[in-house]
Amino acid sequence: MIEVRRRIRPLLATTLLVALASGAGLVGPTAAGAVRPAARPATLPRPETAVPLNVANFVIIAPNGTFNTYSEPVTVTSPNGVNDATFLAGGYSFHFSDAARGLHPGTYSTLVDANFQFANDPNCSAVGQQVGTFRIDQAAYDASGTNTTFGVQFYFVCFDGLILYGTLAYQLLNTTPNQGYYLYDNSGDSEGFGNDNYLRYLGSPSFLPLAEPIVGMAPTADGNGYWMAARDGGVFAYGDAAFAGSMGGKPLNSPIVGTAATADGGGYWLVAADGGVFAFGDAVYAGSMGGKPLVSPIVGIAATPTGKGYWLVAADGGVFAFGDAVYAGSMGGKPLNSAIVGLAATPSGHGYWLVAADGGIFTFGDAAFAGSAANLHVVPPVTGMLATADGGGYLLTAADGGVFAYGDAVFAGTPSTAQVGLGFNPIGPPIGIVR
Repeated sequence: MIEVRRRIRPLLATTLLVALASGAGLVGPTAAGAVRPAARPATLPRPETAVPLNVANFVIIAPNGTFNTYSEPVTVTSPNGVNDATFLAGGYSFHFSDAARGLHPGTYSTLVDANFQFANDPNCSAVGQQVGTFRIDQAAYDASGTNTTFGVQFYFVCFDGLILYGTLAYQLLNTTPNQGYYLYDNSGDSEGFGNDNYLRYLGSPSFLPLAEPIVGMAPTADGNGYWMAARDGGVFAYGDAAFAGSMGGKPLNSPIVGTAATADGGGYWLVAADGGVFAFGDAVYAGSMGGKPLVSPIVGIAATPTGKGYWLVAADGGVFAFGDAVYAGSMGGKPLNSAIVGLAATPSGHGYWLVAADGGIFTFGDAAFAGSAANLHVVPPVTGMLATADGGGYLLTAADGGVFAYGDAVFAGTPSTAQVGLGFNPIGPPIGIVR
């Protein structure tokens, strides 16, 4: 258990957050007085031996502001079938029910259609003693009505002022690894579309008093884990993403602006705004722009399919290739309507796309142009780009959560604002998109 103190925003303005998962590693400065979890090996096996998630990641904030986080195994009972579920974790009991329509995937509000009881607190242990929402990503039952799969995200405020939020996963499988996409924000929170929010259940740095914001996210190849990198060089590893080191607490000439993972998931790179590159695990250092003159700062990094090289891209469209990365051209020195914000490589490694803040797309090598958002006059700006696995399309995301699909990319949804009035707001402004 970690105990820190933090001021909490009012319910209606709060973004749903999730706590650190078991086996997560953290390196990097934290706020004064915060306890830093030790880095530990990844705990989830690879897909061929994957087991269901049975984990609770939740936060309890006492009325006096004491902030306690938990990551515990979870069990579920379902005494009344599909209308009822009780999670037991960390010595606490969470009870959800909805007699009207059953606990099927969807979002529920205690003000409208569902009940919640937190048996360990007298002001949360009866119907009507709390307000909040919960969202079910997966729910399945056997013939007797017993839960066989259940994943729930929740946020509640009890009448005595106690706050609870987090995730509970029982027998939860990553049913569609590497499908759909995730949007993530600079708090480290994420939301999945077309993939059941599996990564969110592994944990997140979003509740921690981070010294610097998150700037990049890189899932593992099998979809059972991910890394997040902060601007100070801290690295957060979840699921089967192995922590291999970081720049947290070390002097940097420029802030970190992005991260990329090796193909086998055994390492990762961090890149700084001055072009400095830092390699960890089996990521190979192949050179950098650190200490060299740049017209514009570096804004992103993309690894080659072999993991033996990488490209860096600058805000002016300049591209720099290292290792076995093939230089196929750039927008450096050419007029741009908006700054470049990211780069995505083709599956072959023989080309890449650049994306600008106005949604403009620039193709090089074997990267195919499939459309852009430049003529849509996107406001707020585009913040990230994700290529499809076969290179036949790509997705763009904007700071307002908008997602634009081109070529064979499939649109699977965007963050909803419909639940903000209920205190359930999935993520903040997205800063990137990953598979």
